[in-house]
Amino acid sequence: MNRLITYFAKSLLCTAVALFAVACAGSGDDEPQTVGDDDMVTLSISTRALDADLSDAASDVEKLHSLRVVILSRESATYPWRVEHNDYQSFTGAVKLSDTRSYEVKRNTQKRIYLIANCEDYRMTAGGNLIDIKLGAMYLPGDDGLAPVDKAVFSLPADQSAVASLPMSAVYDFNITDKERTEATFYIVRAVNKVSLSVENRTANPIGVDASVAPQKRKIKLLGWRLDPIARCCYLMPRVNRHGSPTSYWVADTDRKTAVDLSGHWIDWMADEVKKKTESDIPQYQWMTDYTLPDGALPEAFDYTYADAPVIDYTDGSNTWTAPKAVYIHESRCQIAADDPLMLQQYTITLFTEELPEGEVDTPANWTKREYTGILPQLASLFRDTHVVVNVSIGRYYDITLNVEEQPYAYEVLDPKFGLDRDPNGDIEESDTPPTP
Repeated sequence: MNRLITYFAKSLLCTAVALFAVACAGSGDDEPQTVGDDDMVTLSISTRALDADLSDAASDVEKLHSLRVVILSRESATYPWRVEHNDYQSFTGAVKLSDTRSYEVKRNTQKRIYLIANCEDYRMTAGGNLIDIKLGAMYLPGDDGLAPVDKAVFSLPADQSAVASLPMSAVYDFNITDKERTEATFYIVRAVNKVSLSVENRTANPIGVDASVAPQKRKIKLLGWRLDPIARCCYLMPRVNRHGSPTSYWVADTDRKTAVDLSGHWIDWMADEVKKKTESDIPQYQWMTDYTLPDGALPEAFDYTYADAPVIDYTDGSNTWTAPKAVYIHESRCQIAADDPLMLQQYTITLFTEELPEGEVDTPANWTKREYTGILPQLASLFRDTHVVVNVSIGRYYDITLNVEEQPYAYEVLDPKFGLDRDPNGDIEESDTPPTP
């Protein structure tokens, strides 16, 4: 196992939503509340993307194409929720990283605000039944405290080229007082993860001696890869489990041995995590491991095949290939030990190649199929909005070296040696134990 300190930052796309619209139920099954001007105050929600400094390089797929804001209101916990606003806007032709609106809302009430982005074209089901997230009734909780939208499940298209935008979501509860204007900051989180891959051909650069294996310089054709296990679908709304009290969460600390209680909202924790970008922050990196997947999301192998398989040569200057675009995967979760209180996870990657030895004529018969499998080191969770960067080196002795980093969702150029211990040859040093802070 490579000795690795994972660069862990859960990036968040933060959407400012300042709301200005008339009160509406949005579904027809709720009558708008009749209130006078004296009963109304202004709610203004303003934020920016936490990775805004990196956003110019971000794919349009990862930005806001549309945004639905649903505001529920009630007098107190003894009253039922009502839909106060159900506001939708499409940003066709001008994808965005932030948005600002204002809403007139009833004063001295409890509010629950749903932020839903890029979901209008996705097929949503709850309990196996299709639901329409445009309807206000989909946001009203049932006897179990969950609204249909809280149970909504979706799947990414099997054809990655059909992914035009990524679903994003968040939900907040807070109280409105009689203050004439209230300003709040909300974060909206991508509901899926992405994987970036690079492969280095090191077959011309021996790193050891193994008499049982004949070393061989060779070209490598990357046919595809497999991640295992990956969920086949995921919830639209995040389902993070609470601990200790209705408002308490916890995460596994970077030592992978202890848990840290979160006193505030878990999204606030994620907002702090994405700010950790320097080596001095390493002792503070943490893992969100306790979250729920849909019943139908039994993890299975995720296979990705390249229609035009890249050929990676072994000569200097052409021995590294980087995937031109990321691959999106569902939020996933697996537990490797039933009695592990931290619920740490473990994922495996397999590369499928064809390889042509040096000196062989380039004919189909001379290319040999091979597979390389390894455990992704220190990847303890695949909670939503995770960007996993996998760098693979294939050696002359038919071995692989894996380097895995978690980076902000938007693209960022990092020092390739950041957080890693390497030997004089530049290879990651192996260790049987996790790194210590």
